[in-house]
Amino acid sequence: MQYWDILLRFFLAIVAGGIIGYERETRRHPAGLRTHILVCVGAAMVAVIECILAERIANAGSGVSLTLGRMSAQVISGVGFLGAGTIMTTKRNIAGLTTAASLWAVACIGIAAGMGMYGLCLIGAGFTLIVLTVIKRLVIGHFYKVLEVSFRHRKETMEFLNDLFTVNRIRVLNVDFRTKEAADGTNLYTNLYTLDLPHKLDSSTIIVDIAEHQNVLTVRTQDPN
Repeated sequence: MQYWDILLRFFLAIVAGGIIGYERETRRHPAGLRTHILVCVGAAMVAVIECILAERIANAGSGVSLTLGRMSAQVISGVGFLGAGTIMTTKRNIAGLTTAASLWAVACIGIAAGMGMYGLCLIGAGFTLIVLTVIKRLVIGHFYKVLEVSFRHRKETMEFLNDLFTVNRIRVLNVDFRTKEAADGTNLYTNLYTLDLPHKLDSSTIIVDIAEHQNVLTVRTQDPN
């Protein structure tokens, strides 16, 4: 195996992992650009090692056999532990499954790059990116959002938020509460909502309405998955 071929395989792994990782990075998921590139490059390295070992044994002609795929199989199963670290579970919601799946797919793409299957690597990266971007837009009926609201005067603000959700037909899937004491001795409350929004609802308008309330200090949103 020539060094230019090895460099090409690693370069392809970086590009494929980077494309998918960039999509995750822009959506602020735990595993982003660097994580996906490292997983893809690491998997490619294992595949290249297997190819080099097979080549050396074949050239030696000593009658020793090597079963290809054992090291790669360990990568595919082992990356599951890394993916598990991106999954966050609350009482009624599980987030991060898509990112965990993308890490597993990137590992498979890296193995394809390391084995010199350039076409398969590019096809796998392309279809993975399509699943993460295009297909998400085709799924209608449910639009999930994680909303973090920090505020004062709990009773008054909670009534405002509950009324706002009811009027706009927003379903609360899960809510986590957190309370801390401010410097002036008053209580600061933070609610982390997982919301199911109507598909045609302009979520930015709801966020602005919440942010403009006199008791609300900060509002932050993110996609749950």
